[in-house]
Amino acid sequence: MLHHAASLGELRDVLTSAEWPEGPVHLDLIGHSTRGHRLLRLGRTPIDMLDRGVARFFAGLAAEGVLDRHNVVAVRLLGCQTAVTDPGRRTLRMLSRALGVATYGTLVPLLKSHSDAAGLSPRFGHVLASGWTSTEEQWRAGRERSDGGGQGQGESALAVGPPVAQGEAGR
Repeated sequence: MLHHAASLGELRDVLTSAEWPEGPVHLDLIGHSTRGHRLLRLGRTPIDMLDRGVARFFAGLAAEGVLDRHNVVAVRLLGCQTAVTDPGRRTLRMLSRALGVATYGTLVPLLKSHSDAAGLSPRFGHVLASGWTSTEEQWRAGRERSDGGGQGQGESALAVGPPVAQGEAGR
């Protein structure tokens, strides 16, 4: 099921109240990216880890153990080309450090066919780029992770996307 969030506050509400799938989970944040820097937007807020409010939000999620409680192994920023610019890659690295999980962004413009209510289709894992900076950093995080951004066997996703505008349902 695709959950909807148009702000960081709404994202927190979804993450703390949603029914989570079993097993290792990828958290897929789905939306449009900004022009120029190609940062994923939640409503009007770009996910830019240089923004103190955004960084505090994700640090708070980590401190509260929200992702750990639900066995989240990766966060994927699913918007057009969220891993191709320097600001996009920096945000992926900083987000990974803040949350203590792997992060992935996209290398290509995404279409609706790349994902559904269950998140990114596993057959499109090749369009993802990792936000990890080194194998040592992954090791220091001390968590077992899948080999890539695609869902491994037994892994599922919790997908969060923008609210559907009137008249767009079913498109």
